[in-house]
Amino acid sequence: MSLVEVVFPVCKSGSVTELSLILNATENPKTWTDCISKCGDNPLHIAARYGRIDLLKYMIDHWNAAAYVNQCNRLGKTPLHEAAQASQPSAVQFLLEHGADTDILKGSDWTPLMLASTKKGCHAQKCVKILLENHADRFLRNKDGWTALHVAAKYGDVEITKILLDGQPLLANVKSNNGRYPLHVAALNGHEDIVHLLLDTNATLVSSCDDCGSTPLLEACKGGNLCIIQHLLRCGASSSEADAMGLTCLHLAAQTGNSLTIQFLRDNKLISDINIPAKFMNVTPLHCAARAGQLEAVRILLQMGADTRSIDINGRCAYDMTNDRANGKAVRDLLTQYQ
Repeated sequence: MSLVEVVFPVCKSGSVTELSLILNATENPKTWTDCISKCGDNPLHIAARYGRIDLLKYMIDHWNAAAYVNQCNRLGKTPLHEAAQASQPSAVQFLLEHGADTDILKGSDWTPLMLASTKKGCHAQKCVKILLENHADRFLRNKDGWTALHVAAKYGDVEITKILLDGQPLLANVKSNNGRYPLHVAALNGHEDIVHLLLDTNATLVSSCDDCGSTPLLEACKGGNLCIIQHLLRCGASSSEADAMGLTCLHLAAQTGNSLTIQFLRDNKLISDINIPAKFMNVTPLHCAARAGQLEAVRILLQMGADTRSIDINGRCAYDMTNDRANGKAVRDLLTQYQ
């Protein structure tokens, strides 16, 4: 059995005594380089992941581990990345006190602060606080241009979002490489409290466009969160917004099968034309729903008067857009009833 196979389980759930016995069991003392796994983890990675402060301290004090605090595994993660991602605040604190690099990028990608922001709950929140108290740079961006705030907006912990914005409201204005603000991300992923918080921070972002022309309202229509849609409209977004391809709220709600959104737009008289063609291929909302196999959306659109004869730039009607991978037969049968 290799040293890795013996030591790593101890680093996960064993004791300092066990580790000490293993390391001193032979006449040849075990060196640090004897204990690197195939994926590049060292024992600090494992102990950090499981929050084993006692073992981290023993390795630092008795096993020459201090020189390896910032060692990366093959995923580019240091022990600090592991502790932050696993929501282990005590391990995060200990590693920072022993030379861990606060802003080291995982494979030129994510910082420990970003990884901590993927989680929810009090332990994750504490990790974020500790990292910021140790001068983690919340404005750093990964290869996609995301900050930790974009990450928090995706994963949905409103307290982490507040912590990141505390004293740094301009963080809400940082765009990703494709022009998306954290508000776009929160709207798409249905995090209502974060949408409220971000708009309270900067209300002018309510109709901001990303590089594809998509607004937070259009993202909310994709995500199907009716409460967010209503709030964005109250804050000044327009139901007539369209992206760079000309897809409106109705197109996107139809495409993603968000029937409640379609009904809301209808009931509040926010639909100017049920057969509005998008600039992209002249597709109508009915085309979008039929192509995506969104049977209930097709039903509602037909009941609202959608024209089954409307054609796109290639002369195709909604019936022609169906496919058998997505409720095709059921959608075709329904369309036939309205022809």
